[in-house]
Amino acid sequence: MARGYNKGIRQKNGGFTLVELLVTIAVLSVVSVFIFSMIISGSHFFSNASIEVDMQTEAQLLKNHLNNLVTDTARGVSYDTTGKYGANVLLTVYGSNTISYLGWESNTSTVYYLEKDVADAAPAAGGSSYGVALAADEMNVENWPVLAEYVSSFSCNVNRVEDDKHPVFTCEIGFSYRTSTYETIHSITLRNKIKRFNDSEDLDDVYGDEVLENNRVTGIILTPYLVDTYRGDCITFSHLVQAVGHPDKSVIYRVSGEKSSGTQISNDGVLTIGYDETADIMTVICQSKVNNGIYAMALVNLSRVTEVKITAKTAPPVDDKYYFPGAHVELAAEVEGNMISQERHRVKWEISSDSATGDKPQILKATENTCTVYVGNEPDAAVTVTATSVLDPAIKSTYTLNVSSEMMSGLHIWAKDGLAKIKRNGELQLEAYIDGSSDTSGYDLVWEIESDPTGGKVHIDSGGKVTADKNIPYNRAYSEKNRNPIKVKLTATKKTAGATPITAALGISIDPVQISFSPGYAMVVQGSSSRVQIEVEGLVVDFGEITVTKRPAVKGFSVLKTNDSLILGCTETTLKYVDAAKVRATLSYSGTVYAELPVYFRTQNILIGSAGAYAPIPGDDIFPDSDKDNIPDRTTSLVINGVTYTYMVNENSWYLLVNGQRYNYNATGNNGIAYILSAAL
Repeated sequence: MARGYNKGIRQKNGGFTLVELLVTIAVLSVVSVFIFSMIISGSHFFSNASIEVDMQTEAQLLKNHLNNLVTDTARGVSYDTTGKYGANVLLTVYGSNTISYLGWESNTSTVYYLEKDVADAAPAAGGSSYGVALAADEMNVENWPVLAEYVSSFSCNVNRVEDDKHPVFTCEIGFSYRTSTYETIHSITLRNKIKRFNDSEDLDDVYGDEVLENNRVTGIILTPYLVDTYRGDCITFSHLVQAVGHPDKSVIYRVSGEKSSGTQISNDGVLTIGYDETADIMTVICQSKVNNGIYAMALVNLSRVTEVKITAKTAPPVDDKYYFPGAHVELAAEVEGNMISQERHRVKWEISSDSATGDKPQILKATENTCTVYVGNEPDAAVTVTATSVLDPAIKSTYTLNVSSEMMSGLHIWAKDGLAKIKRNGELQLEAYIDGSSDTSGYDLVWEIESDPTGGKVHIDSGGKVTADKNIPYNRAYSEKNRNPIKVKLTATKKTAGATPITAALGISIDPVQISFSPGYAMVVQGSSSRVQIEVEGLVVDFGEITVTKRPAVKGFSVLKTNDSLILGCTETTLKYVDAAKVRATLSYSGTVYAELPVYFRTQNILIGSAGAYAPIPGDDIFPDSDKDNIPDRTTSLVINGVTYTYMVNENSWYLLVNGQRYNYNATGNNGIAYILSAAL
């Protein structure tokens, strides 16, 4: 009974639950359909509103662009519906320096846009009529940038642009997307009096002779413009022809000042210098074929070595003649000759000796013009060092180092690297010699700084290592020329009862900090850049501590600092006269040291003579008197079309003689040399 009763209860409950579930599903279905209908309706509404906004935005952008083009046009407009460039409607607006095209293509419902410079005008093939030459991919309007989409119709009324009283340009534009449409009529009142042209008219009808005048060579930039080289070398020059329009950009290369038939330059700018060339300076000229008054010049300096001199930077400590056995000696070579630049100072170092036993003398370290020599440990030996010019191996010099211990007695102090000088933020290891021996184990040594004009910024430890603070002020009083003002005292006492102490002293110098640039000036052609190396002496320094500030006198001047050099650039190309600026390199430590680099500028279209690379044209109000000493005297004469131009520069004046008539430089540029040359040549 219990089992049957329970079964009935489960059947009754199960039936009630199924009915309730069906009713719930039905209600949910009705609500879901209603919500879904609302979503679909809202989506359609939002989509239509969004399309309306998009079309109005496109219309506003298109009208704004038309306003900018047409309102201020200085020449005129043309209207074409013949399908030129694949456009159903082509509107051409002729500005002062540009020609703008608007093309509507009905198949894509798009307005396209293209702008060309008037300077791109070129004569048609086989004729003299001018038009703007389009590239192959520009001949189809669909390859132009898109200006507006959804444009279903586009028409312009240009009949009233020539109205004297009320010049008006009108454009009717229609937009459509799916079922949405939008139309607007836009009228523009013109500010200038312009003309209506037929699209078939040539540009010389629109612009007159200006198109022909714009088709010309305006200048030449020759690179490099200053070369230090040697006989037998080959230099490749490159040129950039500046032009307006499409003139013939061919050039002619020639070299002047050569004295050897083996010195020649090819048509592609490769200069070959004869091995028998005796000239010291030559000039390379790159001249326009179509206008011989447009050219650029480069100065070529030929190096010639005459002598190599060797000097010892480490003075002999014994009797001013002999070195200790085991000493390190630094030698320096100076290369002399004609036009020897820093790159040509290199020498090859070699060593020989009559030493038969012990450590052999050797060159420990060699640079372009210095070397450190280990003299060996054999007394009474003679060490011979030879420096041979890399530029001319026939020129060499020798230097003899004498090693002796016979006259060495008493206590001596010796710098381990052979140089009794220290750099800021550097260290110097000193050694003691007693009776010619570096074995001092039988003595008690006491090292101390006896005299320190830096005020306690130089220190020495018990092992004879000297250190110098980084922030020692910049002061020439610490230099070697002032008789090594930092005095080190050494007291040696033999380790026996009642021994009498003996003393020795050594003077140490701190070189003045020097910042130098290589080369010592920079010539920047406006529109290009130039690199200058930074060199620091007298300080152990990371190049990251060098900061560069500029004080430019020209627009567009920029300075980029790398690890060991500066890149100077100038984007300005429209100056009418040569201007100048300076770059200051600063070391960031106490007693700031700085060096200034004169920076000279040359405009791209102005020639200032072959001396220009060495001595550009400064003005008294731009350069202080101190700078004039850095400018070498130069005189350059050139005869062009029967007129003699003589450009003269010295420390007191800069001027130009044109057939004997003198023109002084004027910093305002109204009567500047560069301006005169630009007009005269």
